[in-house]
Amino acid sequence: MLNLTNYSGFFPSLVKLELYEMPNLEEVTGHFPSLVELHLGEMPNLEEVTTMKLDTENVYYSAFPRLSKLVISGCPKVRIQPRLPPSVVELKLEKSNEEQLGVEFFNGESSSEICSQPLGIRVLKISKMETQLVWIKQLSSLTRLQFWECEGNFLPESMRHLTSLCVLEIYSCKGLHGLPEWLGELKSLEELHIWRTPLTCLPESMKHMSSLRELIFWNCEGLRVLPEWFGELKSLRKLTIEYIPLTCLPQSMQNMSSFRELTLSVCKGLRVLPEWFGELKSLEQLTIYCTPLTCLPKSMKQLTALESLSIWSCPELERRCEREKGEDWHLISHIPHVRIL
Repeated sequence: MLNLTNYSGFFPSLVKLELYEMPNLEEVTGHFPSLVELHLGEMPNLEEVTTMKLDTENVYYSAFPRLSKLVISGCPKVRIQPRLPPSVVELKLEKSNEEQLGVEFFNGESSSEICSQPLGIRVLKISKMETQLVWIKQLSSLTRLQFWECEGNFLPESMRHLTSLCVLEIYSCKGLHGLPEWLGELKSLEELHIWRTPLTCLPESMKHMSSLRELIFWNCEGLRVLPEWFGELKSLRKLTIEYIPLTCLPQSMQNMSSFRELTLSVCKGLRVLPEWFGELKSLEQLTIYCTPLTCLPKSMKQLTALESLSIWSCPELERRCEREKGEDWHLISHIPHVRIL
């Protein structure tokens, strides 16, 4: 058995430690007083990371008193004993076993002061795992949650207890065709990013997300329509729609008084902007890329707050918006920064 007990004392000032592809390593133990970041990857025989030690007077002390970031990837047997250090604020798990991770991380039964401290994890990334994630409901301080290439077809219901969650990012989750109706319970959510995921619709409860400020949809080919309740997202400031077969924008968007930034990129079905578009009085930045718009609405002249307009790879629109010459130039001549590429 290989462990690090005999080596840890040689590096009292070590701040970052990365251990990868060490097939004989079975245990990580020792005292790392200055370690801030620990990466453990591709070690199929790693069974234990010991986070607490006994001194000569049989008093427990933390083996990682300053550890703030822990990354575990491809270590299916690993257990954290007796539990995750309370100093950890960023945790990333990839190709790991939830039954072993969750129980040991969050249900330590030691009566020591260290184990009685609440966990302070603020950033959690789950990658390439199919899991219920029941234990994340205990992460009351979590503000950012990322799912990368996860195989499940639903979001874990335990998420609805994450009252401090501000950012939710979903990347390449191929089995996820819909978001749960309880998603609207995440009242603190400010940013929602969904990339390369086959969503077909959005839950109506999202309209109750009073803190939502930023939405990004990228390559969600099943999402062909934004619902009419979309305009009830009164706090939304930024909307990015890329590689989405969208054909129109919901009319209710004209009521979004906080709306500041819109990006329409590779929306192959979108050929016109509605005449009510000029009601977006707070719009400051508009980017249109590789989208087959043929003209701009006459109401564009009403967008007096618009400071930046970028039009890329839209041949017909580029021609119509040519400076001083195009048919639509008079609609945008008041905008301080116009870029047509």
